[in-house]
Amino acid sequence: MLSVTYDLRKDGAYSDEYYQDVGRFTEIVQLEGSNRLSYLLDEYVSYNESKGIKLQSCREELQLELLLLGTLSKLYSNEAEGLTASKYRLMLQLTKLRNKSRRLRPLMNTLKGIGATTMLGAKPRRPALSKASDLSNAEGMIRWLEASGEFVYEARRLSCWLQYLKLLTEKKRVKRLMDTFKFAEWFEIQSQQALGVYTLNVDAYLKDIDIKRKWREDIIFCQRKRVEYHLNMVGAEIMNRAFKARFQATINKVLALPICMTSPESGRCKSHSFGKDFACRGCSASCVVNKLKSMGEEMDFSVMVVPHQSSIAASVGADTMFKESTGVIGVACVLNLISGGWMLKEMGVAAQCVLLEYSGCKTHWHNSGVPTRINLNKLIELVG
Repeated sequence: MLSVTYDLRKDGAYSDEYYQDVGRFTEIVQLEGSNRLSYLLDEYVSYNESKGIKLQSCREELQLELLLLGTLSKLYSNEAEGLTASKYRLMLQLTKLRNKSRRLRPLMNTLKGIGATTMLGAKPRRPALSKASDLSNAEGMIRWLEASGEFVYEARRLSCWLQYLKLLTEKKRVKRLMDTFKFAEWFEIQSQQALGVYTLNVDAYLKDIDIKRKWREDIIFCQRKRVEYHLNMVGAEIMNRAFKARFQATINKVLALPICMTSPESGRCKSHSFGKDFACRGCSASCVVNKLKSMGEEMDFSVMVVPHQSSIAASVGADTMFKESTGVIGVACVLNLISGGWMLKEMGVAAQCVLLEYSGCKTHWHNSGVPTRINLNKLIELVG
């Protein structure tokens, strides 16, 4: 099968080599980040400790946040220039209503697509020339991320960095922002060499993105650049390592699968419902979900299917999908990895992730939809 954007199966069969490659490259990224930005991380941690602020992020995550700040500033600062206060409030409200009500979601999707296309400058990205000393540039970019509805959890962490940078003198601020931008530039070049073989189709897909996705609510999500795929790949590896011990300590393990993994022979999944009440009926021997359900019965993990990441975010309090002391292995396509990991962390859920081998869901990527797969060796490694 020709992948739409990315494909982790370098040999066309399985993705074992990908996990080796991303593991090695992540170690290189962390070493380079430490060499370039350890002084800034030390300052930031010390500042928060002096104020009695407990950071959500470990040191490895803080380094990832700086990499995000540099990368997203380059990609999205120009789009932020046209975002007025009224447009910002309107887009936030649309996203809130969309996530809150299933009944209103089709209408909110339509309105979000119109808003993203007309108000957020949704078009092929061009490099943004950020002024390191001008924090309004970074502040506008973060507001744009919030308004898009695609970077909720990333924006929260970058906002904390912005508040800290505001306290510095202009000379110190320029130095720290320029070092951050240079680290992001280094990452873009090096990630292309290390991981580019897995994202060969992204640029070709982006050439006609306006035609394919114009007026759709996912236009910003689907037109993200190749470096963002690489950033999420490394980010997922960093978070898997950082969250591993807590995940292993949980009693119950749940494998959360996206709906695009179902492949019923009849063309229609016969499960009772999706989410915490999902019950696979085993209607198709060839369906990946059915096979994973059987695998879970042998290896002591349960399986659930969720229609969208927002379904998990909406399940809080008494309605949460996950019981206490539950570890979740989230399965998602590349562009959802960082936001999904931080979403689960904010919910207090110990998580690990396995990447979909390729993109193929009908909602975002493929006209008719192609059942997706995961690396079973990676799953077995995480379940232990």
